[in-house]
Amino acid sequence: QGAPLAGSGLAGPAPWRSLLCAPMAVAAAGAATSAAAGVARLVGRERSAALCALWRAMEAAERSPLVTDAHASGIAEEVLGVEAARKMSSATFAPSLQYLVALRTRLLDDALSEWLRASASGGRARQVVQLAVGCDTRVLRLLAEGGDGEMPRVLEVDSPRVAAWRRHFLSRFESPGISAVARSCEQVEFDLREPEQLLDVLIHEHGFDPDLPTAWLCEGLLEYHPWSFSERLFRALGAVASLSGPGALSRGAPESTPKVDGVVLEAPSHVLFVAALDNYWHTFLQEEHSQMPVRMAWQKRLPSADMLVDSLRAGGFPSVAVLSELPPITGRRRHPAQPHAPVCTGRPSILHLLSARTSKK
Repeated sequence: QGAPLAGSGLAGPAPWRSLLCAPMAVAAAGAATSAAAGVARLVGRERSAALCALWRAMEAAERSPLVTDAHASGIAEEVLGVEAARKMSSATFAPSLQYLVALRTRLLDDALSEWLRASASGGRARQVVQLAVGCDTRVLRLLAEGGDGEMPRVLEVDSPRVAAWRRHFLSRFESPGISAVARSCEQVEFDLREPEQLLDVLIHEHGFDPDLPTAWLCEGLLEYHPWSFSERLFRALGAVASLSGPGALSRGAPESTPKVDGVVLEAPSHVLFVAALDNYWHTFLQEEHSQMPVRMAWQKRLPSADMLVDSLRAGGFPSVAVLSELPPITGRRRHPAQPHAPVCTGRPSILHLLSARTSKK
């Protein structure tokens, strides 16, 4: 059915592969439970973030995983409970969710890593803002590893209860390098259902600087909200372009940046990475498992990649690139009345990664 990750050159495992159910050891960082520590427990939809950690842990146990995550199993067993995590890992639909989350994680990891390398020149300060961060460990898996340039400032946005849980989780690490990163990562308590207020909260309450190069990460968020939410979110984030650019103060800009009397004449780059489920995801689950496997509160109708591109451009991101799980389908299914018609041997992609920039560069 085609090689996953069209255009990336990465050969990934098939989504229908057999699951290797290796026992999941609890990570040292997750040994003490949130309940025992007296911090807020994740409930309702917030717990679905722990399912994503479970799928990453299962992927990490594969022989040739798309992603590795030393912290995922501990998070899953802590938030879900050991018995619940084991039951979910053996569910019939688990391999499909494992593949989806592993693919999504790998695409975003690669995109962010490339941005970190590209934005490191000149020693300029940078920012990373992750929306609906949940139980993600990207700040530990990628950002704590260092690499070229200084560590960017990281702001993680989610509900107050998730923010409290993450402060407790990140405070456990004792390794000097990781501990410094984990403790400097700032938690932003914010209701993303009202995205129009996000920039104001980031700037006035958390010191977000719109004049600095920034990577925004949007993962596992859009599919839980109606289409109007995506349009509002993109407009809210696209407004950052009006707060920076020609005439913006050059706080932290390198000497090579064009300036007049200390004022930047070149707009900083803001990039929004959006990982979005294709509407075919629903069909894929029905075909693979004969039913909707879990009540994940996904929208019944999900936008196409073309709809997302148009909405991003309308929201203030004129440059948008799309990377899909599979190559586009160019043929069509053979119909008995048209025996000589081209044969469609593939299927639509279940996931797209959109990279949208506030400038056309």
